[in-house]
Parts: sequence; C-alpha cells; structure tokens
Amino acid sequence: MKICLISNLYEPYILGGAENYVGRIARGLSEHDEVIVITTCPGLKSLTVNEGKIRIYRFTPFNIYHTYHAKQVKEYVKPLWHLLDFWNPHTYLIAKDILKNENPDIVHLNNLGGLSLSVISALRVLKLPHIYTIHDFSLLCPRATLLHAYGKICEHKNPFCRSYGCIKRNLSGSPDIVTAPSQFVLEMHLRNGFFKQSKVVKMPLGIVLPEDKVRKRLHGSISILYVGQVSLHKGVDILIDAFKCIISDCIKLDIVGKGPDMEDLLQKASDDRRIKFHGFVSSEELAEIFRNTDLLVVPSVWYDNSPMVIYEALSYGVPVLASRIGGIPELILNGYNGVLFDAGDRDQLRSTLKKLVLNRSELERMSKNAQESSIKYGMKEHLTQLRSLYREAMDR
Repeated sequence: MKICLISNLYEPYILGGAENYVGRIARGLSEHDEVIVITTCPGLKSLTVNEGKIRIYRFTPFNIYHTYHAKQVKEYVKPLWHLLDFWNPHTYLIAKDILKNENPDIVHLNNLGGLSLSVISALRVLKLPHIYTIHDFSLLCPRATLLHAYGKICEHKNPFCRSYGCIKRNLSGSPDIVTAPSQFVLEMHLRNGFFKQSKVVKMPLGIVLPEDKVRKRLHGSISILYVGQVSLHKGVDILIDAFKCIISDCIKLDIVGKGPDMEDLLQKASDDRRIKFHGFVSSEELAEIFRNTDLLVVPSVWYDNSPMVIYEALSYGVPVLASRIGGIPELILNGYNGVLFDAGDRDQLRSTLKKLVLNRSELERMSKNAQESSIKYGMKEHLTQLRSLYREAMDR
C-alpha cells in the first residue's frame, strides 16, 4: 500500500502531540508500506528528502507568517493569516502536483492549519480516498482551543467565529472516514454539523510501549511531573499554586516543556526550591524522567482532546492526576490508573495531591494498573487498526 500522510508540521518542527503522532505512525507504517509525507517548513524553501524509507515533501505555503512561529505573532495580525488559510491556492497547486505524481492509494490528513483546506479540494479533484484525524478544534475555532483570549472556555461564538466555522465546515466536506482519539471531540464536531456523510470512528492514539517493564518502587521523595506546553490554558499556574500549598520537603515538582507563559510561571515558582523547570528535553531524557516519576499531573482548563503524555505516563506505570474535562476522562478510570478532579479547582487539586503524596501504597497500586491499562495503546495494534481503516476508505 502507498500511503500519504499530510500534516502542517512534521519532525523536527514540533509544537504538540499531533506532530509526534504523525512521526510515529510514519515510521511504523514504513516498515511494511511505502510512505510519503507532505508537510511545511519555515524559511521560504521547498525540498524533498528521504529519511529512511519515508519520502518527505516540505514547502512553505504563501502567507504572512509560518504556523510554527504563530505563538510569537501579535493577535491583531492573525485574522489576516486565517483569511489566507481558509483556502490557499499556493498549497492547492503544490499538493495537487505532488499527489498527482505520487498517486497514493490512500491519504491520511492530520492538522492542516497553515496548509489550508485546499488540500481537500486537491484530493477531490484527483478522486483520492482519504481519512481525516481530528487532533484539536481548529475547524471550529481560530485558536484551535475553544478559549477566549483571556483563557476562559468560549460558550457563545461571536459572528466572526460562527462564520469561521461555517466556512471550514463547507470546505472540509465529508472525508471517507473521520477519526479522533476521543469521543468528546468527535461529538463536538458532529454537533456543529461537520462530516455528515463520513464514517466516524473513535481511535485512541498509538504509542511505542517501553521495552523495560520494570517499575521503580516508591522511595525517598515523591516525584510529581508536568509535561507539555507551559501555558495558562494547560493549567500550569493552577498546579504550581496547589503544589506550593503542600508543606513538605519530601515532594518535588518537575515541569518539562516550553511555552508562551514560561517567564511568568518561572516567576510564580521562584520562591519554591522544590519546583524545577527543565524546558524542552529529548525523548530519551523524557523516558528517564518518566522512570523516576511517581505521579503525572495534567491540570488542563481547556477541552483537551486526548493528551499523548497520558498514554506515555501510563506505559511507564505512572498514575495520572488529571482534569475532568474534554477527552481526558476517557483515558483515566478514576481511582484505578489515576484520579480526576474538576478542571480549574485549585483547592480540589491541592487536597487530592496532598492525599496522594501521603499515601504511597495507593500510588503503588495505581502504578500497576496504569501500566496494565496502557497495553491496548501499543503501536502494533494501532497500526493494524489504521491499515484496516485505510482499506475500508479505499473500498468506499
């Protein structure tokens, strides 16, 4: 089978879990299938490279800035970028030319922000079967988070956002199959009129399970971990506040990642020597951190889809304390492989965190369950399901 993966970003240009996911399935699929990737790159250039068995087409779509640098751009500039990104003729011509020459059996779309939905128009013209994986809310919201600029969940759309969603709905059409790692995200799109004629499938993400199944037994200080974008919508400020309220020298908090609110959060944590910021770390370094972690905290205050970091933590036997929001509860069975708390509730997070760090036997019990619950997310099983969906889309 010849498979084309299309993603706005691809290694080494990584901003979130979607890019990591595409990289993983590309490598996994390439063991038995021919894989090409169409993606972008910052810097006004176009090139084709072979990385192992994967052929990668990179280009820079015409727009006022590249999506990789979006966090550094002033808010008043972004509406113009979105107008150009609804249907980008430059992307259409390049994508169509690549797809026509390569003629893949199946196309798998992922995040398209920065490429635009003109990619789907090219697929229609060439009559290529395709599936679309939803990683965020970029079809519903210009920020892709369903959050206002001040960080609160948007309950009522303004005229611009309603028009934005309507245009995206018409341009995205009905791919042969639509997948998402959480039922929550699928239903959110269906309620807004998307994908009326598509087959819709919930498909959790796949991860490469660690070969070393030896769990670290709890001893010494309790090590608490946050991994992800260091920003307010991820709830990092709430975690820091809750952690600082626990008076104990036997706990520590490691924060891994970078983000737009890094400086403010560094300042917030500066008076607590138990909190350490690591910035971006390699996958090898992160694996070692997981092996020495007792509890992962995911304190999101936005409708998180299905955080990759939860899958990874569970695979290392790390239980998860997480917000009860978005697709997160679909991964965490409360009291079994982790604990849920109400999103944004500092007091509840503090009391739950304190209860867990004082109860090592409870953490140890959930650690065993965490690793057991991760087995079904193995990459081998995920790729088998993907190939099955690819064949079904080709038949449709």
